[in-house]
Amino acid sequence: MGSTVTFHLAELESAAEARSLDARDYGPITPLLNDDSISEVMVNGAGQIYIERKGQLSLSDVTFASEADLIRVIREIAAFVGRRIDDDSPMVDCRLP
Repeated sequence: MGSTVTFHLAELESAAEARSLDARDYGPITPLLNDDSISEVMVNGAGQIYIERKGQLSLSDVTFASEADLIRVIREIAAFVGRRIDDDSPMVDCRLP
């Protein structure tokens, strides 16, 4: 999973309840993170996920079912890498192992 993941959350608000995701499951972006040809995954919202492949940036057809699902995954990833995401720190940029 050596991809870089960038999340921009300026427009996202707290979600009431999100479905429970397995700790090793990053929802719909899991296949992107496991794709060795993808060097970066950038999530700007539930329906706006960009990938970088061979230096070329493109909008993927992958989406989250809801903002709540997206926030849940972002929080899991941020916690996994020892970072926080909140109003004071609305973006996390990290490298997954």
